[in-house]
Amino acid sequence: MHRLHRLRPHPRRAASKVGRLLLVAATLLAAAGCSSGRYDTDYAASVARHGLDAALQRLHAEAKDVAAGRVLMRVPKLFTEEDAQGEKSWAKPPFLADFPGFRTAFGTQLEAAGAKLPVSLSVGVMNDEQFAPEETKRAILNAVRKEPAFAKATWATPEGIETPEGQTPWAVLALDGPQPFERVVAGNPEQKSTDGTTRIWVAAHAAHQVATVLVWRMPAELAGQVPLDELAGLVARTVALKPPAEPAAAVPEPAPAK
Repeated sequence: MHRLHRLRPHPRRAASKVGRLLLVAATLLAAAGCSSGRYDTDYAASVARHGLDAALQRLHAEAKDVAAGRVLMRVPKLFTEEDAQGEKSWAKPPFLADFPGFRTAFGTQLEAAGAKLPVSLSVGVMNDEQFAPEETKRAILNAVRKEPAFAKATWATPEGIETPEGQTPWAVLALDGPQPFERVVAGNPEQKSTDGTTRIWVAAHAAHQVATVLVWRMPAELAGQVPLDELAGLVARTVALKPPAEPAAAVPEPAPAK
């Protein structure tokens, strides 16, 4: 697997300094307990210790449960909509319509180039009997390579992100080039192929039998408004992959009255 030295939406974009400051944030994930309360406590303590408040202001303070307790993550405040049904035009990439383990998508529209343009984050989760991370990565890569612009795409490992205990390192596909987006011009939506950015992040936890896919997308016209790679790296540091909840203890039946 290639090592990804920088994840940039476009070569003209400024390099992120935030990632280096956030390296320590991932250490809390290995220590996080099964409850969201423990997650919040450990995360807040790490933020206080390492002065990450400014960067983390871009994310909601509360962890979002996207898979019935199996995957927790913090979502950027940038997003104003959620589509758990996958019905919005921005919810799934057109070249990944068979989205693995789709659970939900977050999106918003921003003004640029005389149109409203989408920014989105799609989330997939494969757990238990669906858990097959290497097969998932192969399926994603095969689908992506059918697009002429991404025929030579390959997985890479982002630098500066510490891997929590038991979790695989994140694998990332960086896709820059012509790709379809829906834009709204004068109130009229239209599909158009334009220069854009897609980032596909995949990580798994074998012992917990859970994997997640995060897909970030936006047209290149929004590069000056949205630091997509910074957000992707920041959110990746907040992802917690959890084991199944332990079954509730059986309540003993009361002793028969004498």
